[in-house]
Amino acid sequence: MRCKLCWRDAVEGEDYCTYHLEAYRRILEAYEDWRRAMDIGWEEFLREVSENPATGEWAREVALRLLGEFRSLSPSGSPFPPSPRRRRGTS
Repeated sequence: MRCKLCWRDAVEGEDYCTYHLEAYRRILEAYEDWRRAMDIGWEEFLREVSENPATGEWAREVALRLLGEFRSLSPSGSPFPPSPRRRRGTS
């Protein structure tokens, strides 16, 4: 099975690849810390994570997916990366 966010293989029994799964776990841990320190809901927390310029790419993708706003990385909607384009005039 493929990761729900990229073209990599998902960890067995999970929806995400190793990288996105680690980002997901860190988001869950961070939320617990934020929730204890502040009066913040899950959705607001995910928005903060997704809009923070210091957030890494994998964590941002996970946060956006959890918010229901993730757009596939591929313009075709495929979970696989686009194939390299050939240069014109080459075979």
